[in-house]
Amino acid sequence: MLIALAGCAPAGFRSTFTERSAPSITLEGRTVAAFVIGIYEPMGRTAEDALVHELTARGVRGIAGSPLLPAPEARHPEAARQRLQDAGVEGTVALRVVARSQHITYFPPTFLGYWGVDWPPPSEPNYIRMDTVVWAEARVYSVVQDKVLWVGESVSTNTTTVAAFVKELSAQATDGVKKAGLLGK
Repeated sequence: MLIALAGCAPAGFRSTFTERSAPSITLEGRTVAAFVIGIYEPMGRTAEDALVHELTARGVRGIAGSPLLPAPEARHPEAARQRLQDAGVEGTVALRVVARSQHITYFPPTFLGYWGVDWPPPSEPNYIRMDTVVWAEARVYSVVQDKVLWVGESVSTNTTTVAAFVKELSAQATDGVKKAGLLGK
């Protein structure tokens, strides 16, 4: 997944869902665990730190989630929820890579390209382009109420490094959560 993220920048959330009762709930000033799922573990920890930073900058007591709840334990919902509650966590924000694909686009030469040349080489960058497209999801969950409060889906294409991708996606996710009213007004 690390390679999947390289060269992508979030283009914003193309769709979101907000639970009807979400505006009456605030995570501001509360302990919220940040999880980044589907990324190579060392980069995932860096990504969690970026998400924690963005959440903290918006008034939440953000903490990294993976030390609290390792992946094998997260597969058992009731035990995971209890473990988070025991740690004083009231909500979670999780980012995950949902899918990635590569698109190859061919641009045939112009009419002028035929003069003096039989055919341009296929490796010439003006004729073939490969784009990496990554779909990511951000999800906010209330540990206290045991329900999903907000979900956003983002599609990203080719524009930056992995670290910048994660930082920008984290910022956009926390902005989306703020717009939903979960981080105060």
